[in-house]
Amino acid sequence: MKKKLIKSTVLLLSLLVGVASVAVAVTEVDMDLMQRIEESTKNVDSNISLKDGKAALADAREIEEMFSKVELYYKHKGDAADAIEYARKSKNFATELIRQVSEKDFDSASATVSSLAKSCKTCHQVYKKS
Repeated sequence: MKKKLIKSTVLLLSLLVGVASVAVAVTEVDMDLMQRIEESTKNVDSNISLKDGKAALADAREIEEMFSKVELYYKHKGDAADAIEYARKSKNFATELIRQVSEKDFDSASATVSSLAKSCKTCHQVYKKS
């Protein structure tokens, strides 16, 4: 009986930590995060131009992670299907950048960064607060 109680308590605590993690991720989408995405996008573009694969790869991974947070935020916010799609599309661009940079395909990566920047701009036209 005591073991069952301990297992139930551990399960409940794990669940609460998971829920808290989602809540933190959902509330973390703010101007600071968007600014970091913008800076990382500029950095990855520069690093691709310089053919600095290591730095570009780190930037692309960071962008992918940040857009996962943006996507999660808009899923939980609701009534933002376009924002979810923009975030998913941008995350996919970051995933593609990771592949391209890993393969040292800097020409394709440069085109992908341009597409990523356009996706950001389009979303901001709809969702950015003045």
